[in-house]
Amino acid sequence: MNRPAHSGSVLCIVVCFASCLLVWENAAGQEPYSPESLLGFVHHLYKNQEYYRAFVELERLEVYWPGYLEPGRMHVARMNLLMKGKRYNDVLKEKMDMTPFSCADAIFHFDALLNLQTSRTMTGFTGETVGYCKDFFGPFFWKRKFLSAVMRGDEKEASDMFSESVFPKALAGEKEKFLGIMERADWQRENMRDPYVALFAGVFPGLGYYYGGNKPTGVLAFIVISAFSSLAIAAFRTDNAPIGIVLGSATGFFYGGSILGGFLTAKRYNEQAEKNFLLNAIEDADLETDRDFIFEKYGLPR
Repeated sequence: MNRPAHSGSVLCIVVCFASCLLVWENAAGQEPYSPESLLGFVHHLYKNQEYYRAFVELERLEVYWPGYLEPGRMHVARMNLLMKGKRYNDVLKEKMDMTPFSCADAIFHFDALLNLQTSRTMTGFTGETVGYCKDFFGPFFWKRKFLSAVMRGDEKEASDMFSESVFPKALAGEKEKFLGIMERADWQRENMRDPYVALFAGVFPGLGYYYGGNKPTGVLAFIVISAFSSLAIAAFRTDNAPIGIVLGSATGFFYGGSILGGFLTAKRYNEQAEKNFLLNAIEDADLETDRDFIFEKYGLPR
């Protein structure tokens, strides 16, 4: 009667041993630092928008398994991860002369400059590279050349880019969107504040702030300066010269600050308006989708 129980125990031990052996074999076959594992981890981090960690793991892959990824694919992947991580200055350090990756260079570099909002962006993108990149990158180049013309205020060049011979057919459904960008750029230029006009307007207390786009501060400056000047005059008229001197000094301080403040307010207004325009233009032009498309085609393999 005990024999069947004993046989069952032996069978159970054999099954458990076989299961453990199978698990060990599977674990042994999944090396944590194999190129496949590292690449899969990079994809996982990228999907979770952990771009800095993904970049670090990509560097680890190159160190542990040099040459596992083609240099061009590694280059595009690095640039895309740096862009996603907003490390724009590092993007500008990346360079490869081999086609088609040099085409990707031009696009990523322009976008980095655009996000840095540097004046180099205005002259940093020309059509010289389009010749051998236009087959795949043509619409991407058109967008950036158009934005470059708009930022320079070159209305003629921007308008000419909508001619039938120049405008990419692939963007036919988005034409109105780019026309809208040009219209907003015109509106922005017409509504910029001249800092020197604000400086001279500040002769009237608070008017410089008001012209520069900060109306509440302009009203407050007018009230404060008017109040202090009135009190100073009253102090002198009532033979309270020491108090009059203090109040008069305060009036002069606030008055001078109001004049300079109007000038600086106008400059800040223009800078913020330009920043907002750029952010909206980048979003409307959908530049990130272009980079994602390049990454999918020339970046990390699946």
